Parts: sequence; C-alpha cells; structure tokens
Amino acid sequence: MKDIARERIKILLDLAKKRVNDRPDLSDRYVYIARRIAMKARVKMPPRVYCRKCGTFWYPGKTVTVRVENGYLIYKCMKCGYTRKLRLK
Repeated sequence: MKDIARERIKILLDLAKKRVNDRPDLSDRYVYIARRIAMKARVKMPPRVYCRKCGTFWYPGKTVTVRVENGYLIYKCMKCGYTRKLRLK
C-alpha cells in the first residue's frame, strides 16, 4: 500500500510541476491531493515541495524565492509570506 501511495504522490507532484505556469490553482490542488494520500498511507512527502501554511506548490522563481544567508537556505512563499530556514552543512 505504501508503494502505491508513493507512486501516486510522485505522479501528482509531476503533474503539479507541469501545470504551475499556466494553472497554478490546479497545481495547488494536486499538492492537496498528494498530501491527503500521504497522510492516509502514513508516507512522508518530499521536502521543500509545498508551503506548509497555505499549501501552494513551490516552484523556485514562480511561487517561492530561495536565498542563501549566513549559512541558511531560506525559502519564502510568494503567496502567504511563510518562510522556512534550513541549515546548510
């Protein structure tokens, strides 16, 4: 069951990546469905794919800005302003 869930999540995220330029609302919907599948099957979603606050699919330069400051990788959602900091090694 978990293998099927991972496969469906991958398919949905690929579809979201293809549709982010022309239909961002549809790509957000694909992320929402993928998150629901991940929660139901208890599978982790890939990191840095969506905004945890508003659920927007993150595509660098289009829906999220990516910066490097003081040893941190900073993702900032352009829709809601949510920031996520990840330490660089």
